Amino acid sequence: MSESSYSRWLRDTVLALACVIAFLPLAACGLKSSENADKSGSHSATTVATTDSTSKTDKHGKTISTPVGKLVCPSSWGDDVRIEDNTSNGVGSIEFVATTGGSKTKLFSLEFGDTNMGYELGTVPNASGTPVKVGVDIQEIGKTGELSDDDVSTLSGLQDGINELLDQIYKADGFQAVNN
Repeated sequence: MSESSYSRWLRDTVLALACVIAFLPLAACGLKSSENADKSGSHSATTVATTDSTSKTDKHGKTISTPVGKLVCPSSWGDDVRIEDNTSNGVGSIEFVATTGGSKTKLFSLEFGDTNMGYELGTVPNASGTPVKVGVDIQEIGKTGELSDDDVSTLSGLQDGINELLDQIYKADGFQAVNN
């Protein structure tokens, strides 16, 4: 990645994170997680949302079930992002993966329950009202031998879709931000 595109990416990433952090106090409104929560509270391990019965695609993007309710993925993702649900009984992760340049790249994952989280966001009540820890694990996508500058740019654009998912989590009824 050239120095100017890295600087641009770094600036955009810092700005996006600043917006997310600034938005945390406004998280008091949103969808009721009890209306949106998966009634069973469990998911089978390593299912793919594109074929999973718990997801559907509409004009807004794929809708996925999580331990704390339903989330609508960005419509811009189309079929470019594969969603791997590794949750069971309300604990685990949902990974968002893309393939470009012949290489599978993890864009980020949402973590639920008492798992080793990259960055803990807070808690959201599940269908029964029990608070569930929610976090995110995200890494910078850098150029490797397998990825061109165009691949990195494409993957970074897909990775930016995390902001739409985080907005929905922050707006969920009962969301409580972690005290840092």
